[in-house]
Amino acid sequence: LLSPHLGNVLFAAAPEMAQLHVGKAVFLGPAQHLFELVLAPALVAGYQFPLLIGLLGRGEKDAGRHTGHAYAANTLGAIAGSLAGGFGVLPLLSAPGAWKAVVILLCAVAGAVLASAAASGRRSPAALIAPVAAGALAVALLFCPGPTAAWRHSSIGAGRAGLETLDPNGLRKWVNEQRKNLFWEEDGVESSVALLDSDSFSFMVNGKSDGNTRWDASTQVMLGLLGAMLHPEPKNALVVGLGTGESAGWLAAVPGMERVDVAEIEPAILRVAELSAPMNRDVLSARNVNVILGDGREFMLTTGNRYDVIASEPSNPYRAGVASLYTLEYYKAVAQCLNPGGVFCQWVQAYEVDFLTIETIYATMGAVFPNIHTWQTMSNDMLLVASREPLALSWPAVADRMKTEPFATALAGTWAATNLEGVLSHYVCRPEMAAKIGARSAASGWLNTDDRMLIEFGFARTVGAVRAFGILDLLAVSRTLGLSRPEVTGVDVDWEQVEDMRFTLYSLLGEAADKIPTSSQPLAWRQAAVNFWVDGKLDSVMQAWSSQERKPETLPEIAMLGEALAQAGDGESLGLAHRLSAHWPMDADVIRARFLFRTKDAAGALEALTRAYARLRTDPWCQRLVMLRGMELADEMSTADPSLAPKLYDLFSQPFSTRLFETNRLNLLFYLGQKAGHDQILAAVRQMEPNPLWERPFLRV
Repeated sequence: LLSPHLGNVLFAAAPEMAQLHVGKAVFLGPAQHLFELVLAPALVAGYQFPLLIGLLGRGEKDAGRHTGHAYAANTLGAIAGSLAGGFGVLPLLSAPGAWKAVVILLCAVAGAVLASAAASGRRSPAALIAPVAAGALAVALLFCPGPTAAWRHSSIGAGRAGLETLDPNGLRKWVNEQRKNLFWEEDGVESSVALLDSDSFSFMVNGKSDGNTRWDASTQVMLGLLGAMLHPEPKNALVVGLGTGESAGWLAAVPGMERVDVAEIEPAILRVAELSAPMNRDVLSARNVNVILGDGREFMLTTGNRYDVIASEPSNPYRAGVASLYTLEYYKAVAQCLNPGGVFCQWVQAYEVDFLTIETIYATMGAVFPNIHTWQTMSNDMLLVASREPLALSWPAVADRMKTEPFATALAGTWAATNLEGVLSHYVCRPEMAAKIGARSAASGWLNTDDRMLIEFGFARTVGAVRAFGILDLLAVSRTLGLSRPEVTGVDVDWEQVEDMRFTLYSLLGEAADKIPTSSQPLAWRQAAVNFWVDGKLDSVMQAWSSQERKPETLPEIAMLGEALAQAGDGESLGLAHRLSAHWPMDADVIRARFLFRTKDAAGALEALTRAYARLRTDPWCQRLVMLRGMELADEMSTADPSLAPKLYDLFSQPFSTRLFETNRLNLLFYLGQKAGHDQILAAVRQMEPNPLWERPFLRV
């Protein structure tokens, strides 16, 4: 019998070991698992040390000296091994390489012992057969795949892999995909780091994805830029965590920004930023960027620098050590590094979290920063913009700043925003709402501190939960209280367009927005059109849109109607593509290609597609829906006219910038190869080896 709390801890650590009835003091674990994980290692460790002393000498004489020598050797070996392993062997060989090296060293030591025994005649040749066979088996096992990316750099550690429903072929497919997606890996001083390339570079830290270069850009780029846009005149900034380098790189491009300091604890992350250069404006080459390799908290406590903007986007707080970047002491360190009027931008996950944990975060931050504006960067990502004094926002100045670089390019590429309404569509609630949320925890002293890491366990409890809290819940309450809009003066705002942009925000990620309440029937029709667009029902898009009277105004609306009209062969789509081309040129070309193909101009369609995807090799700033459907269009074109297949094959034969759509590209290349010729099929398959697509049509070919 164990307490329910201990049972929960054990269940979270090794769920396959236990069947836990929540709320009852019952913990059942299969005996074989306990033997494998606890009893067998304990037995080995128990007889290992006495055996070592026995090898040094037998009997009562000099037993104390032999024990002391064994302890001294063990202590020195542990110290030397820790230093050599952490700072030498692991970075040099990687963790799997270090494990293999251990096996080789042990076999070498065992071989030396066996040779000595054989030479002295203390063991007969027959007695050496078993240990030699065991050593040979151990060396042979080194040639097995071992713990590849499927186990080291995938979502399996957070229970999101969904393997329990897979049959053997499904499992083989999943393993092959994970191994194929590994682009680069390194075991650094602090962490195991990897880049996966299934759909743009996604960097993994200790088996957890901490950001995708393109599809998390709405958070990673705007994390710092939003603070710089709201500050009247930012001159210096601090970014805690380099990551893909997007937050620091775009901040460094802000006019008048003299210095951007970046505190990064893991040196291996610099390689991630280097490979993500097309998305981060080549941050490592920027003259006003200074990367400090070390702990961000220690840097803030020891530096004499003061900043106008501080941006913090750590990993998820349930990860060991990360919750220390959400504590009261951390926020006090941030506050002492801010200039008067400075802003602090803090990322918070709004998925797999309960309301009590969110309440604790608001209360903890509010104890240091009484003014917290809540923004939404993506469907499940919050950005808390905090300050010690109320922000003196000049909305006309913000609107003017949006039209300058780098804000204009960043806003159009990440938030699809070309005006103030697009920015305000990401606003969730005012500081008064944040104070109301955190009031109960603040009154009871329920804060996240260095001594009481409440949110670390709060987030850990809900890992893998479908949804215990959501931004839309917060938005609904703030609307009811009249706190969902900032106080905007000096400029007119079309609040209906703000509502339009709220649900098109989801479409940029290929997600439906059917759970956002609408305040009018025209809004409901436009929301339905967007959802049809996301689902690929282009014919239904026009039917829903024509039920209301407003013309397309925002970038997603223009792209949506342009694609739908192009599918119908309507020439009006060319005008919409022209409007779109100033901000989304590749998407505009795909729309042109769709129209030209529908109107039987195959050569023109091929030319437009070639412009779009040739540019994508160096420019990653495209939108998901249109570009993915453009790849489907390429397959359709090659089916209708097989003579186009070789040219389309050549177009998609090279990876795109930051490995965008890499899995889709390889699959398309394979199907184009079947129409282009035998050599093209072989070349397409060669790009997938040694982990081919484990599906029947592929394997049959």
